[in-house]
Amino acid sequence: MNFRFFNSFTFLRRCFNLPRNKKLRWGIVKEVSTSKGEDLRLCVLIENTDKYIDIAQRRIFSKVDSGLVKRIALPANRYCGKTEYVYFTNNGWYIHLPKTFIMDIYSNSWWQDGKTEKELLM
Repeated sequence: MNFRFFNSFTFLRRCFNLPRNKKLRWGIVKEVSTSKGEDLRLCVLIENTDKYIDIAQRRIFSKVDSGLVKRIALPANRYCGKTEYVYFTNNGWYIHLPKTFIMDIYSNSWWQDGKTEKELLM
């Protein structure tokens, strides 16, 4: 597969069956849970909703604030470095990720001729 012209938002729209009228925006989600503590992750906000795509978990979540878990997702700007992207919010959260981050996570679920069962289960 040629990843030279890979468009993350187009890929995610197809993967999650999102209509074109739903605007997407980079974001950072901060998840705070009583059992795991705090974690910052890359997400894509589905604007004008309380939903976001958690890139690492490959799922759509809602922003919540309950007794056991709190998920806050804020819009992020993306800076393009030589080998990585830096995502940062207005309140100071930031994440450094390699440019191949999305492809690394999702590539094992893409069909490719000749991929062995062992590679698919990794």
